[in-house]
Amino acid sequence: NAVGQGYLGGLSPLDDAGGPGRGAGRGGGGYGGHGGMHSYPRGCPYGSLREPCDPGSGGNTTYSGGWMGGNGGGLIRVFAEEAILLNGQLLADGGAASAFAGGGSGGGVTLVCKTLSGTGGRVSANGGISATIHPGLNGGGGGGGRIAVRYDTAAQAWIPNIVFSAAGAFGADSYGEAGTLWFPDNRFLTETVRHSGQWLVDGFTSWELSSLTVTGAWFRLP
Repeated sequence: NAVGQGYLGGLSPLDDAGGPGRGAGRGGGGYGGHGGMHSYPRGCPYGSLREPCDPGSGGNTTYSGGWMGGNGGGLIRVFAEEAILLNGQLLADGGAASAFAGGGSGGGVTLVCKTLSGTGGRVSANGGISATIHPGLNGGGGGGGRIAVRYDTAAQAWIPNIVFSAAGAFGADSYGEAGTLWFPDNRFLTETVRHSGQWLVDGFTSWELSSLTVTGAWFRLP
């Protein structure tokens, strides 16, 4: 669990904390996608989509005195010579913001293995929310983080029951953008989509299918 374990959220308008994609004003932090904004520059994307090695950035605030932007999500990296079996959760979500502040961005997750399997597993680098509603004083949601999974395409013969999520977060002013999901091929991309984020595979230019069901997901194709 690396929720909120990335760059710290801002405590005041003059706070330099937040990391390379920090939000300005009451903007949400950015990483894989832009943070949400509230009339201020939003946090911008940065880092590697194929092998994320940075944590997520914090949101910010325009007020001093206890209001705090959400922390960015942390960094999880798992390198296995053979198999990864994932039946539980790897969580690198951004932290929620207090009033008058932006949420933290999702963090980074890298999985490298020969084969990946699991039942009911979840890998998450979602942005942190900024949900307190004060008319004219709302914050932006955190942008989604970055998830990269590298397996041996010749050895990976099945589709594991694992959900990958790098969704942008709700902000009472505006949502953060979806983060990135990078894979070596499209075998985990089925006609029933449960993953959230921007799907990125090198050389992927077209996708032909007979039907499409999107269930509980925020899915984006570039």
